[in-house]
Amino acid sequence: MLPTLWEPFDTMRAFDREFNDIVNRLFSTPSEEGPQRTWTWKPTMEVFRDGEDLVIRADIPGVDPERDIELSVEGNILRMKGHRSFDREVSDDHRYMVERAYGEFRRDLTLPDGVDADAMNASYDSGVLTITMPLPESVKAAEPRKIPVAVEKTKRLVKGKRAA
Repeated sequence: MLPTLWEPFDTMRAFDREFNDIVNRLFSTPSEEGPQRTWTWKPTMEVFRDGEDLVIRADIPGVDPERDIELSVEGNILRMKGHRSFDREVSDDHRYMVERAYGEFRRDLTLPDGVDADAMNASYDSGVLTITMPLPESVKAAEPRKIPVAVEKTKRLVKGKRAA
């Protein structure tokens, strides 16, 4: 019998996968829309300022943007809704691993007050949805403000005695 090399990080990775699976099952909503069970999910996003514009990018590969993505603005809430379908039938005994999420997705983002919904542009390229909008004047004029962090010295114990 050959010795097996123990990798301590394998145990940590397995625990991380199990934990993520449990969290996903607890906080996802089942949907019975297709031949297989699908789960709701949230696309990963980034929001940043690019000059005079606010840019939102969401990773949504595997969708038809004209059919599967719906964007709307209600007040100052940008709502992204859509659906990613499992594109082929695979029986459970032939499925070895599934890490991609399928089914309905939804993200709601609070936009700065004064954003003009009519001036928004959306495009989709290589699985990335990009939404660009001009920032309102109030946001453009606002300068970032630094907030100082007060640092307090903590007293340390040195061999059972308090050190200054």
